Amino acid sequence: MKKLLFAVFILLATTVQTFAHALWIETQSRGVKGQKQDVKIFFGEYAENERDSTAKWFSNMRSFQLALTGPDGKRVILPVTQESGFFSASFTPEKDGQYLLSVMHEVDEVYDGGKLQYYALAEVSVANKSRSKSPFETYFHIGGTTGAKQGQVSTMNLQFNKKAAVEQTITVVAPGARPAELKTGANGSADFKPTAAGPYFFEAVREEKKDGTHLGKPYNKIWHMVTLFTEVN
Repeated sequence: MKKLLFAVFILLATTVQTFAHALWIETQSRGVKGQKQDVKIFFGEYAENERDSTAKWFSNMRSFQLALTGPDGKRVILPVTQESGFFSASFTPEKDGQYLLSVMHEVDEVYDGGKLQYYALAEVSVANKSRSKSPFETYFHIGGTTGAKQGQVSTMNLQFNKKAAVEQTITVVAPGARPAELKTGANGSADFKPTAAGPYFFEAVREEKKDGTHLGKPYNKIWHMVTLFTEVN
């Protein structure tokens, strides 16, 4: 009985840790045409400055694909290199405009009847050009932060399955600050006013009630977890 209880405890602890973790992309939000742009992909707890060793990423998390969508809407997969604490990649912008780095990753394992779907996003503006709408959108998508400036109100938008995500909580981590929460309105948008320059991290989690089978494993819900990384001047 003790062994059984211990096994259940380990399973629950692993599940909790899985949900607590996030996948995110870090890169400079302003790029230069013809200049190499470095990209890093992390898994861990951003607010706690905890980044897991890539050797310990669970299930098939290391097999994600990093996509780059250019201003013309062309989407390519970038090669990534596994480092000790992150995966690295790079690209060179060939034209002015807005670029979107994105990861959409489905976890092989099913946890507590739930399938896990991770989305990680980072927008890059070249020549200070941005769009009100990203050239490519994931199933669960945060956008509209490109060009955000310290002390000025910016409007971000959140979509789920190409529809406005209404009354959705978004967690925001500002430089040197504890996590704060925003909530979207009827049109899926939320205003935020950066109080400091530097990197900002946004995260949203949504449960979708849906039955199905994934790689032979039944599930009754899908957990969608999206992050966005941006820099404020």
